[in-house]
Amino acid sequence: MAYGILPGWIYITIKMLVFIGRFILLFHYTTHNSTCPALTWYSAWIISPFFGLPFDTYKYHHIYMHHAENNQRPWDTTTTLPYQRDNFCHFLAYWLRHAVGVSFELPYRTFMRRSAWDAFVLVTKLVSDLVAKYVLYQYYPNATLWLLIVPYWMTTGALMFGNFSQHIFVDPEKFDKNTHLTYNCIGKGSLNDRIFNDGYHILHHENGKLHWDKLPKTFGENWKEYDAAGAFCFKGLDFCAVGFFVMTG
Repeated sequence: MAYGILPGWIYITIKMLVFIGRFILLFHYTTHNSTCPALTWYSAWIISPFFGLPFDTYKYHHIYMHHAENNQRPWDTTTTLPYQRDNFCHFLAYWLRHAVGVSFELPYRTFMRRSAWDAFVLVTKLVSDLVAKYVLYQYYPNATLWLLIVPYWMTTGALMFGNFSQHIFVDPEKFDKNTHLTYNCIGKGSLNDRIFNDGYHILHHENGKLHWDKLPKTFGENWKEYDAAGAFCFKGLDFCAVGFFVMTG
């Protein structure tokens, strides 16, 4: 096991610093708008587990839950509303709830808000993912640890910090309005060139099917409406930077 520690950490570091954002946000938009179903299937079933996402479960969490419920309690289990969002310990609780509880809360939410069949299919996928990891670990412990298990914890941490940061400023009186439950990050430093313009997050919540390359133009044509609504827009920062600055005061 010791032999795999250094190569494993080098692999994880490169993956998290170079590839994680590009893949997850590409997969994010192809899940919203699949122009090539075969490629989307390949990403969901073959590539995603290596980035910490169980077999074809991302759409249940992000599309069917987060966008459908829009950060609202109680059915969006990733809502930021119950948390003190400038408190790092509250973020850790938020992350732990997702990392450990998603396998229970997401099927329950799917059962209650979609159908028993959807919940059954989701549970089957989650169990299949756990069984596959268990079996592979018996034969290839080092490879399974660094390729499948560690990425799960790293990716859930990154995704939850991103989502926590995207919904870190919520107006308690207008928490159900897109212009007040998230904000936009634009310009140099927003990383939009790497994350498929996910910085235009208000627009993305308004219309999840709006293609990523149309987001800047749409914002440019309608920015006065967002300004009049009191929406936040940061220039030169990405979501993680905003979250970091908020949590560190």
